[in-house]
Amino acid sequence: MERLRMAYDLTVMQGKKTILRVFMTAAAFCLMFAAIMLREGIGIGEKTCKSILIRGTEGYANIVVRGSDDEIRLLPQWALELPEVGGIGNMVDYGSSYQNLGELKRIQAGHIKEQAIALNGQLEIKIISPSLLDLCDFKLKEGTEWKNLKHEVGVKYLYLGSAFESVAVGTRYSQPVGGDLVVAGVLSDGMKWISCDVERLSHMSALATLDYVEDLTYDIFVVSDELCSNQFVLFPSDGYDINDAITVIRQEAERRGLSISAEPLSSIFEEGKKETVRLTKGMISLSVICLMAGMLISVSFVLMEMLDFAKSAGILMTTGFSSGFVKNVFFIKEVMLTLISLALSLILSVAFAKNLFYSDGMQTMFDELYLRHVIPFGCLLAAAEMAVSFLTVGGFLRSNPPVKLIRMN
Repeated sequence: MERLRMAYDLTVMQGKKTILRVFMTAAAFCLMFAAIMLREGIGIGEKTCKSILIRGTEGYANIVVRGSDDEIRLLPQWALELPEVGGIGNMVDYGSSYQNLGELKRIQAGHIKEQAIALNGQLEIKIISPSLLDLCDFKLKEGTEWKNLKHEVGVKYLYLGSAFESVAVGTRYSQPVGGDLVVAGVLSDGMKWISCDVERLSHMSALATLDYVEDLTYDIFVVSDELCSNQFVLFPSDGYDINDAITVIRQEAERRGLSISAEPLSSIFEEGKKETVRLTKGMISLSVICLMAGMLISVSFVLMEMLDFAKSAGILMTTGFSSGFVKNVFFIKEVMLTLISLALSLILSVAFAKNLFYSDGMQTMFDELYLRHVIPFGCLLAAAEMAVSFLTVGGFLRSNPPVKLIRMN
């Protein structure tokens, strides 16, 4: 306790020097943590996508179609008739204008992902084409699968996340226009789905997030073919690969006066990785320079502190305290400062991550990035910092006997 009290007093007496040192060390740690999150994040996002997509990232493509709106609207109809095409359609997150859904709004409140939808007081829904229900493993806790439903003309069917289990299957919500909504089923607990933001999936960058996979606990699916977008998700029939499906669709589209750009999801991830490597290479170089500078500054601070308290250290050693006691006081102080810097950098990196990840990606980010990469690396950096400080103090005390320390000004 005596060593700890003296180390605390020494830290407080340093005042501004202590604060400056903590922030400089934390800044160096933060740079390295940010580089790790960016570099590892897209790889983890790819692994997570592979784990839920039935055909893996190699079995899907995002396609963009240009041409007449009328022809684009007809594309899914003729594309699904091609033997190579297993599924093609749109999916999108949408702020609902449906009425009489107060019960669903109450359950979903506080769990809306898109801030604009929440601010408008709307219900957040996912509109998805029927053929895309085979993208991922679509499991129901209760209700009837889409392909087994007896479809009523003009009715749209809802599939609700597990948080809506209190809503009875078969519940009908009357709508003044556009046809009624009927609950067809409740999804299983822990269901995951690939992001419905097709445009974001098509433009992965170094700032790729883990939100390519979303938790569906509070989500609502409206299964409908009424979407009209020029961006589609495509996957092949069994026995064909994604390039076969792309080729036949492109050929038929050209015959109909449409132009198509298509890219498999696996290729999009690879491009995102390359861009991430380019960005993080510079960040890592900068963070290494900052860490080296931080180490040098740390050594300088330790030496300055030793010079400031050299006379006190010399008096302690001549009155019976060992050099080991004095060394331990300074080492405890270094441990406190380094741990404070590490904690501050972890807090700041969480704030950085919150701007990079949506709420659905935060748990994955913590499990995959923080626990496996950031925290172990941060502990390694902190240990290196403390080792340098300890060796500096030990070397200083060994090379300066107590009498010399007392005479230092």
